[in-house]
Amino acid sequence: MGRAEVSSYRLRLKAQAVRVVSNAAVTWFFTFIVPCIYNTDASNLGARTGFVFMGSSILLFVGSLVLGAGPVRLHDCGGRLVVGATHYAQDVSAIC
Repeated sequence: MGRAEVSSYRLRLKAQAVRVVSNAAVTWFFTFIVPCIYNTDASNLGARTGFVFMGSSILLFVGSLVLGAGPVRLHDCGGRLVVGATHYAQDVSAIC
């Protein structure tokens, strides 16, 4: 069993920045774009709005596969990803 280490301050800062920016982008999408899609004066898609979400989901899934982050690889990396904060960049690239 490996020794538990707290991640470095810089690593936690970068991870939190990614979370905040992605949360802001998703919130903006849902509060600004979705009402415009439903609005009868703008695009009047109604129930066909589901196709917009389906298309974006398929696009993001295919993009993750192209970038090499498929479900099997993420599952394999998840169990072996026990590295210290000081050796994170070298160990993660060697494991995955």
